[in-house]
Amino acid sequence: MQVKNENPPVLVEHGDGITRITLNRSDRLNAVDLELLDALAGALADASEAESRVAVIGGAGPALCVGADLAAGASGKQDPAAVMKAAARVIGAILEAPMPVVCAATGPSAGFGASLALASDITVMADDATLIFPFAHLGLVPDGGVSYLLPALVGRQVASRMLMLGETVDAAQAARLGIVAESVPAGELGARIDAIASTLAATPARGMAEMKKTLVAGVRDEVSDALNREGTVQTELLASPEFLRAAAAFVARTKRG
Repeated sequence: MQVKNENPPVLVEHGDGITRITLNRSDRLNAVDLELLDALAGALADASEAESRVAVIGGAGPALCVGADLAAGASGKQDPAAVMKAAARVIGAILEAPMPVVCAATGPSAGFGASLALASDITVMADDATLIFPFAHLGLVPDGGVSYLLPALVGRQVASRMLMLGETVDAAQAARLGIVAESVPAGELGARIDAIASTLAATPARGMAEMKKTLVAGVRDEVSDALNREGTVQTELLASPEFLRAAAAFVARTKRG
């Protein structure tokens, strides 16, 4: 007998042509581990199979996603290569999905959380949300396609500054630079996401699917190449003494509160 997971890492709801996908580790600010990544890729596949007109990605609790679960990484219980491949599958699924993917960015979106925001077709940030690029401080390289997507959006010089200095980008700046589609007051984010999703769901499906294909055609192969490069290097760095020390220090700070 199959036992139902009463607290799945990802919640999926289908209705009115919309698939709503919610990262469901709010106690960890939706930090991703292998289980969550696999579930997220599966949810995007389910949206395609259900012939949804639009998929909406968001996070339970106060944050979209604070990136990788550093406690899991520092423990050595998860295979870095498997985690990187799973993360690449998610980003690939967003780009390859036949429907638009809308992202609701709340709270801090760090690391892979920022990757979700950049890879989605339309990302709307709450005005108190942030994008955080912490890779340099952890002894890592950008991943989740960020090494291509961010320079493509803001230019190599600005992207280098953000990534090499580990900057935090607020919602107003992210919208102004075109990193995300727009920023709205936090209390209005849900309504704005619903309005966008409803509008997309009401458009002719074939035309929208073809429009998305044309819009991602210029980046799909480049992102795939970036994911491969990132995965090779990051797998090595995730096992490096520099990262393990940085991750252990972060976990210790978190436990101290």
